[in-house]
Amino acid sequence: MRTRLLLALPVVSLIFLTSCRDPKIRNYRIAKEPTAQPPPGMVAPTAAKAQPAIHWQKPDAWQEQTGKSMRVGSFLIAETNGVKTEMAVTTFPGDVGGDFANVNRWRGQIQLPPITEAELPAIVTQLDLPAGKFQLIDITSAEPLIEGKIKARILGAWLKQSDRTWFFKITGDAETVGAQRETLMAFLRTVEFSAPTAASAETEPAITDVMPPPSMMSGPVPLPPASANNLTWTAPATWTSKPLGQMRKGSYALTSDSGEADLSITMLSAAANPLLENINRWRRQIALAPLAESELPTQTSTITNGDLQITVIDYANNSTRVLGAILYLGNEAWFFKVSGPDAAVATQKTAFLDFLKTVKTR
Repeated sequence: MRTRLLLALPVVSLIFLTSCRDPKIRNYRIAKEPTAQPPPGMVAPTAAKAQPAIHWQKPDAWQEQTGKSMRVGSFLIAETNGVKTEMAVTTFPGDVGGDFANVNRWRGQIQLPPITEAELPAIVTQLDLPAGKFQLIDITSAEPLIEGKIKARILGAWLKQSDRTWFFKITGDAETVGAQRETLMAFLRTVEFSAPTAASAETEPAITDVMPPPSMMSGPVPLPPASANNLTWTAPATWTSKPLGQMRKGSYALTSDSGEADLSITMLSAAANPLLENINRWRRQIALAPLAESELPTQTSTITNGDLQITVIDYANNSTRVLGAILYLGNEAWFFKVSGPDAAVATQKTAFLDFLKTVKTR
């Protein structure tokens, strides 16, 4: 039976309608919040066009799930000894940072080190299907992450449209996920889109891609709709502004003779994103072991900028480097992260530290 789904997206909170077998179309809407003018140095979110409805033919063995608020569609494929293998369909405005960033985000979720952009074509498969040109990756953790005994695996595909990207992602134990490859291919061949409706107009939200099951990994939690503070900053003239993409309040390319690094500025919930957890998340992204709380004083430094206390980290591994800063401000946690090749990031350290001194509350 064909599943039909109508997606309605609000301004700040993003609510996805999970697929169901009920033929009745369901509509979810919330009131829009007035658009605020961004402070200097930041770019306002871009209002998006009304979005199409997505349709597909569900494989018989997949069980539709409800209550997954961040997902357009959610399916339980298998559950063995309490370990679930699931398929999630999600969608976000824009290209969510591009193929390179998305692949490394998924690799980080199963604790694989990031790849370089030059390595991307070797691990991404192109699929020319009726709904468009999909990209596919199939990655398995190097270590047993599920209950410390089973390797985790991600079999995922994405489809880029003019103003958004759709993600189709199976996560779970390596053996079960691997057995789903042909089933996923068959599912993707049934995907199609119908004309948008007026109810599906949106403004770009600020939420993250769906995380794998808790037994595998956790990720950052988005900021609640209300935000108490705003920041301003002044970027060096040598930095080039980039499109904001998903989640970013600021985005810059940092180019030098040593290569290009990426600077992202994001804001999340302070209560849901404690310092140690976020520092260890960045360490996992470059395959470094997590720190203990007692190690923080020797593994971080602090910049005092007026009333602001900014924690700074600088870690490198396998020729990849993360230079970052975290600022807690009321209910907000602000993240300033430079990432890229070790040499490229190293040349930007002085400029980055000077940049942090320009950060101010509005």
